[in-house]
Parts: sequence; C-alpha cells; structure tokens
Amino acid sequence: MRIMKVAHTIFDIALEAKILEVPDRLALVLALQHEEMPVPCLVSKIGYSFPDDVFFTGCFGLAPEKIGRTFANGHLSSFQTRDDENKKYGGGIVLNIHGVRWGIAASGLRALEDEGVALVSGMYTFNISSFTSEIHKILEISGNTFAEKLLKKVSDEIGPPARFLKHVFVRA
Repeated sequence: MRIMKVAHTIFDIALEAKILEVPDRLALVLALQHEEMPVPCLVSKIGYSFPDDVFFTGCFGLAPEKIGRTFANGHLSSFQTRDDENKKYGGGIVLNIHGVRWGIAASGLRALEDEGVALVSGMYTFNISSFTSEIHKILEISGNTFAEKLLKKVSDEIGPPARFLKHVFVRA
C-alpha cells in the first residue's frame, strides 16, 4: 500500500533529523482503517527495531485501538479520549478524504510523535498539501507542535505531496 512507502520515508526523515524525543525508538506500528470497515485494512511495522518483543506486541495492539476509539467517539483525534492510566494513548487521527473517513494511527513513539507521523503520512498519502481546517483542529486538540516541525522537515527534504507521489509512484 502507498501509505507504507510514505510512512517509511517520513519516519526515516524524522530519524535522520534527530527530532524524536526518545532517540532509541527506531520503529513504530502504523494502522489504517476506513470507517466502514470493522477492522483495520493495514497494521504494519515501520522502521527498524523495537526495544523488545513485548513493546512491539503492545504497539501492534495500540495502533488499531486508537483508531477504533476515535471512530467510536466521533472524534478527530485519539487525544480526545486518552487516559494514560488505562493505556489509552494519543496518536490516532481521522481524516475526511472526499467524504470518506480514514483512521490513521501510529504507536511506538511518544504520543505527539505518533500523531505527527500519522498526520504527515496521511497528508502525503492522500495528497493534502496544506493544513486544512480539519488538520488545524487535530493539532489544536493535542497541542501538537511536533507535527508542524515534522511536516516542515519532510517538505524541505522531499517537496510537496503531489511531487513526492509523482516521483515515487508514477513510472515513466
């Protein structure tokens, strides 16, 4: 799926730029789900290695949970229902793409970093070139400045979504 290549590229840029709060976290789990689907259509590891198998297993369950919780509550961000004591974390978002609601979540980094990777991956996958009002609302909910910093790094490195998608996915 296109989002996998996009997310790998974005995560590599974040690692190379050394903008992650916990530099030894070298992987995350990314999940993608259409609102009408009962389960995610994609749950996959992005990156290199997790601290251990227990951490990886936890992330593999948390990414889809963030999407499900966000859909169930009709929210834009899993930050709206986070509860750290009960392992309900931020890091999932919902984007409305041509009238279809897509949930994207990451797990494995700090919550704001998970959300930033999910958001920028969604923007590049679905060719959203600027912060829409919906994206501004997501960032307001969580107070996420990391996503803005990540988007700037990614944009500086690979250009706008349309150019990146054409370069990577269109064969001459």
